[in-house]
Amino acid sequence: MTDLPLDNPVPDAPPRAGSLSFQRKVLLAFGASLVLSVVVVTAFLYYRLRETALEDAVTYQEAYAALLARGFVRSLERSRTQLEFVAQMPEMRSFEFGHRIERALHGVPESVEEDKRYLLRRFREKHPEFSVLFVLLPDGDMYLTEPYSVQPGLTLHNLSGRAYFKQAVQKRTTVLSESFIGSDGVRAVVFDVPVLDARGEIRAHLGGVLHIADLSRFVDKTRIGPFTSAFVVDANGTLIAHTDSEMVTPLGLSRFADHPLMAVDGGPGGGNPCAPERVRTRIYDHSIAGERYIGTMVVLPNRWCFGLERRLAALEAPLMRETWNTAALVAVLILAVCGIGVLVAQRLGRRWDDAESALRRAHGEMEAQVKRRGAALIAANAALEREVSQHKAAQAELEAHRTRLQELVQERTSALQEANDRLKAEIAERLRVEAELRREHAHLHSLLANAPVILFATDRDGRFTLSEGHGLADMGLRSGQVVGLSIFDVYLDRPDVCGLLRRALSGESIDAQLPLGSLRYETALAPLRGENGEVTGVIGVGTNVTERFRAEEALRQRESSLAEAQQIARLGSWEWNLKSNEMIWSAELYRILGASPGFPASYPAFLERVHRDDRQNVQAEVSRAVETGEPVARELRLAGPDGAERTADLRIEARLGRSGRTERLFATFHDISERKRA
Repeated sequence: MTDLPLDNPVPDAPPRAGSLSFQRKVLLAFGASLVLSVVVVTAFLYYRLRETALEDAVTYQEAYAALLARGFVRSLERSRTQLEFVAQMPEMRSFEFGHRIERALHGVPESVEEDKRYLLRRFREKHPEFSVLFVLLPDGDMYLTEPYSVQPGLTLHNLSGRAYFKQAVQKRTTVLSESFIGSDGVRAVVFDVPVLDARGEIRAHLGGVLHIADLSRFVDKTRIGPFTSAFVVDANGTLIAHTDSEMVTPLGLSRFADHPLMAVDGGPGGGNPCAPERVRTRIYDHSIAGERYIGTMVVLPNRWCFGLERRLAALEAPLMRETWNTAALVAVLILAVCGIGVLVAQRLGRRWDDAESALRRAHGEMEAQVKRRGAALIAANAALEREVSQHKAAQAELEAHRTRLQELVQERTSALQEANDRLKAEIAERLRVEAELRREHAHLHSLLANAPVILFATDRDGRFTLSEGHGLADMGLRSGQVVGLSIFDVYLDRPDVCGLLRRALSGESIDAQLPLGSLRYETALAPLRGENGEVTGVIGVGTNVTERFRAEEALRQRESSLAEAQQIARLGSWEWNLKSNEMIWSAELYRILGASPGFPASYPAFLERVHRDDRQNVQAEVSRAVETGEPVARELRLAGPDGAERTADLRIEARLGRSGRTERLFATFHDISERKRA
C-alpha cells in the first residue's frame, strides 16, 4: 500500500453504502408509527368487540338452550302422559292369562289377550315414538309385547332386575329409565307405568320403549336454528341423542366420551356430568371437528343434560369485518397527520444533511491517517496468518483422518446392529407363527371332535387317514378308531358304500343318502388331487338325517290317511292364500267338483263349478269373509262339467294376519247329495 502525503487534501467522503438520509429516516419513523397505531387500534377494537359479542352470545345461547330443553322435556312428558292414559283403560284392569305364559315365547301366545294387543297396536300407530310396548306381571315376568314379533326374540323373560322396574315398584309412579342395552341388543330408554288396583297395589307394569336412534329427531338441524349441533346425555353420561345421528351408537358415548362439556368440575354430583344442577357454558377446542366451539349444558328435571354448541368462527367473522372497517378509518386519519409531519421533516432534513456532510469529511481525514499507520501492521500480521494457516491445515487434515476412521467404525457397528435386530425380529416372528399354528391346530382338532357330523378321508388305496366328528358316537365309534383300516374291509358287506368310494377315487364328486343300520346319512364325497392333478385320495362329510327322514315318512303317511278319511266322509277342502293368490284343492274336492287331479286349482275355477243360481250369493259371502273375517256356513249346489248337479254343505273360516287383515281362507265341502235325494 502507498502512503498518502500528510498534506494531501481529503475529498468529501461520499455517503456510506446502505445509510439513510435524515428525510428518509423521518419518513420511515412516520410509516412505522402509522403501522403500529393501526395494529394497536385494531387489536384493542377486536378485543373489546369480541368480549361484548361473547357476553351477548352466551346470554342468547343459554336462553335458547333452555327453550330447546323445555321443548324436549315437554315431548317426553306428553309421551309419558299418553302411556299413563293407556294404563287406565278398561282393557288393562285384568291379566287372567298368566298361567298361559310360555318361556319359549317370553310371554303369552299371540292368540290370547287380543283386546290388549289391539289397544297397544292402535296406540303405537298414533305414537310412533314408542318402538315397543310391553306388559310385565308384578313379579317382573314378561306378559306380552307389541309388536308380537319382538316377543319370541327376547333374551330375558323376567325384567325384575332392571333398575327402572325396582324404582317403579318402590315409588309406585311412572319411571323414566337411564339408557341401557335392551334384550333386543338395541340401546333404548323405557317408561315404566305401574298399573294399580283400587287398593294401590301393583297389578302389572305397562312399559314403553324409546329407541335412542329415534330421540335424535328432537335435536335435528331444523330445530336448533343458527347453532351447529345439540345433544342429550343421561345421568350416567351416555349420549342418547345428537344432531349428527351417526354419533349415537349402540354403546352410547363412542367418540363423544371426551367432549369438553362432559367434564365434571368436582363437588356434588360425583361422576354425573349433569351435576350440579345449573347452566354450564364453556369455550373449548373440539377434538373431533378441529375448531373452537362455545357450548352450553342445561340440566333437565330427570338429571339428564341438554347440550347446545356453536362454532366460534361463525360468531367471530362479523367482528373481524367491523374491526377492519374501523381500523381502515383510523389509518386514514393517521395518514393525514403523517402527511403534515412529512412536509415539516423535509425542511429540517436539508439542514441535517448539510451538517452530516461536514462530519463525513472530518471522518475521512481521520481514516486516511489510520490507514497509513496500519499498513505496516497489516504486513506483519499477514506473515503471521500464513504460518497459522499452515498449522491449521495440518491439524485439519489430521482431524479429517480421525473423523473418517470414526465414521467407518460407526458404519460397521450400525451394520452389525441392524443385522442383529433383523435376526431377532425373524426369530420372534417365527416363534409367533409357530405358536399361532399350534393354537389353530388345537382349535381345528376341537372343532372336528365336537362337530355334529362325521368328517373322514382316505388315501388312494381306500385306507382311512382321518375319522373325526361328534357324529361318530351315533355309530358306536370313537374319533380316529378306524384310521389305518381299509374302507373296503370295514364295509365289506356294503357294496353300495364301496362303489361310491371307487367312483370318488376315479375323480367324481358324489352326493348320496345311505342307510347304515337303523340310521340314515347324507354323504358328500370329493376327490383329493395332487400337484399334477392325479387323485391322491378322497375326503367326505356325513350328516345324520335319520330324524328328518322319519319325520318326512310320517308326514307322507298322515297325508295319505287324511286323503282316505276325506274320501270316506265325502268331505273335500280348499285353502286360499290371499297374498300369493294360491289355492290348494284336496283330492276329494277334485272328485266332488268333477275335475281331474291335474286341473289347475283357482278361485275362478271353483266359481265355475258353483250352480249359476248360487254363484252370486257365494261370491258375496266369500268377499264378506275376506273383509270382516266372519265365518260362512251354507248349502250350495255344484254343477259338474257333465251337467250333473251335487249339493254340498259349505263351511269357510278366515285366518287373520298380524296386521288384523284376512290372509288365508279355509273351506270344507261335505257332499250331501245322497242325503238330499233320499
